[in-house]
Amino acid sequence: MADGEFGFARLEHWAEFFEIKRIQVVQAAVNGQIGLYFLLRDCFTSSLPNPNPGRPLEMSRWRSIYLQADKPTLQRVLNSGEASNVQEAYISNAGRVHTGWPEAGRVYVELPANGRMATPITIRLGDLFAIGDHVERLRLATVTPPTGKIAAVEAGSGYVNTQVDADPTPTLRREPLPRSQAQDEAILCAIAQRGHDPKAIPPWKPSMPGLKAEMRAEMRSRKKLFTSDKVFDKAWERLRASGDIADA
Repeated sequence: MADGEFGFARLEHWAEFFEIKRIQVVQAAVNGQIGLYFLLRDCFTSSLPNPNPGRPLEMSRWRSIYLQADKPTLQRVLNSGEASNVQEAYISNAGRVHTGWPEAGRVYVELPANGRMATPITIRLGDLFAIGDHVERLRLATVTPPTGKIAAVEAGSGYVNTQVDADPTPTLRREPLPRSQAQDEAILCAIAQRGHDPKAIPPWKPSMPGLKAEMRAEMRSRKKLFTSDKVFDKAWERLRASGDIADA
């Protein structure tokens, strides 16, 4: 997990939260300014290049893992809205949360299908995740205002126009992502990063902290999202009530 206030969440959520276009973030990722990730469950990875040339790749199976999309994949998403038959990606230091995970580097990835190996992986714009702190820094580093957005103070009035130039007519600017939704997404992503299915939370074991306690401790570093343990507990119960979190 990257240090900072905002961790992993879907790109569309951070784009709304920080009022920046998703395509702008993807273009920045193609340019190497930011990393974008996709989440896979029940998949296999193998280090590239092959550490044992002449032998089959030794595959490792993961219940859940974040992989950083490479430039060709992101370019296809940027050009066509999706990248099909994705076979290679990166394990990045930002996505590594388990000591048992392989070292950061390029990996080959496959999904199991009907008991056999297959690679029907398609990555779409809505499948991309980002680290909120990185999106925020990208927005702050943008010197010129986003195309079409009116955010200048009208001369002498002190009034900020909150409209967005749309084609063909202007519309009101969308509200940022609700804080409660950002809290829910942060918890679900953190659970997945630890290799757990949010809908199959492992049972608590005596003398060991449960997953909820681990998540509560981790979210204390994100003070902009979780101002207290009580706020976290409410978010956790909200996720349980909605069925997004459930016991195994």
